[in-house]
Amino acid sequence: MKPLRTALPSWLLVVVGLLLAGSAGCSRGRYYVQADREVNVLLKEKACDPRWALPINYDVRSDERSRFYDAYNEIFPPMPPDDPTAHRYMHCVDGKHGFSRWHINGDRTTLDNPAWRSRLQEVVELSEDGAIELNIQSAMTLAYLNSINWWDQLQTLYLSALDVSTERFRFDVQFYGGNDYRDRGIDYLNRGPLNANGQVTRWQTNTNLQAQRYLATAGELLVGLVNTITWQFAGPNQYTNMSLLNFSFLQPLLQNSGRSIALEPLTIVERQLLANLRQLQFYRQGFYLQVIFGGAQPSSLQRRGGFLGGTGFRDFTGTGVGGFGNIGGVFFGGQGNGLVTGGGGTGGAGFASGGAGNIGGFVGLLQVRQQIRNAEQNLAAQVRALALLDANLEAGLVGLEQVDQLRQSVETNRANLLQAKTTLANQVENFKVNVLNMPSDTATALDEAFIKRFQFISPEMQSLQNDIGDFLAVYSFGAEEPL
Repeated sequence: MKPLRTALPSWLLVVVGLLLAGSAGCSRGRYYVQADREVNVLLKEKACDPRWALPINYDVRSDERSRFYDAYNEIFPPMPPDDPTAHRYMHCVDGKHGFSRWHINGDRTTLDNPAWRSRLQEVVELSEDGAIELNIQSAMTLAYLNSINWWDQLQTLYLSALDVSTERFRFDVQFYGGNDYRDRGIDYLNRGPLNANGQVTRWQTNTNLQAQRYLATAGELLVGLVNTITWQFAGPNQYTNMSLLNFSFLQPLLQNSGRSIALEPLTIVERQLLANLRQLQFYRQGFYLQVIFGGAQPSSLQRRGGFLGGTGFRDFTGTGVGGFGNIGGVFFGGQGNGLVTGGGGTGGAGFASGGAGNIGGFVGLLQVRQQIRNAEQNLAAQVRALALLDANLEAGLVGLEQVDQLRQSVETNRANLLQAKTTLANQVENFKVNVLNMPSDTATALDEAFIKRFQFISPEMQSLQNDIGDFLAVYSFGAEEPL
């Protein structure tokens, strides 16, 4: 028994200082930065081959110019918009008061980026009236900037790297520590008339430190230190110090033993991260086909870990969340990849039936636009031919049946042309909403530079030909003096 010193031991001050420093550093912002740093290191390690190198502008977070950029604090986000009636249950449910600090970080006013429209000129070229000039480059730029599916792939790759980081951490030396103040450590005892002070006060604290490491052979090594200090403030004021050092090593020999078992989760997530990097390159190619040529949705990246919202193979029971054949969110089978094309036509009248197959995407819009232009030219030629037949009918050179057949064809093509223009407007709106993820009221203008190489007769020449035909239709027939 040693008398109580006036100052605490220096080693105890060091331990308390380390605990306070550790508690101050373990914040959400620190983990936020640490996760980014570990993911970047892992992706650079795996993307060592130029065939599956990372995109130059890879960033798991949205661009500041994106429509879906989150301008609010991501560590302490504000309350998103909620249904007013349902939101009442957040504050009071069944007559019981709820959490009172839901709105401590403020409230969101909008879900999308309020400044994305004002920054469009930084991304694509705009016409004089503020419309987006849609071409191949601008369409891909807007798709990469606003596509939810593309950002899902980047986030899946990020989470796949976190799975690797989690499984690697299992084989690192892990430190644990804590301090325990027991209730029985502070007592107030009355000794009666034999004790002049009348009270005895005891204070006890237990400090424990532990280092643990999981080995590649499925063994587990554990080293621990427990230190107990008891102060007694009575009589001579004494304190007792007791330390215990323990060591344990556990190595399974039958069940769950060996490197094939211990390293299996780490091997799976390492291979999956490499596979996702390769799949990202295939996705980029399929994404280009989808935006430009209307290709099918490319196969998405997959995770093998991440059970119950975590990372790695934590809480994995051996059969997956959905039973056998389902590991995490992965199912056997996959989505196809290719171009959605329709060759020829199946009924109908006018240019919409028969002929070359139609494609989708941006080039599909140009194709429909050119088909409409061709239909307008054909309709103008038929109208001029109808005027000629009417003149021949008056002269008795042709019969009424021929004139009526041509007139019916003219009206049919005119109706098909109106329908095609409506279809083009719907396709443009669908392209903006579902492919570019932009509102339908966004003004756009199709840049036809890509399809000009396939225009054997320029739009200017067609317009001039129509003007000449209209002039001849007026002055060739029914004029007082022939030309």
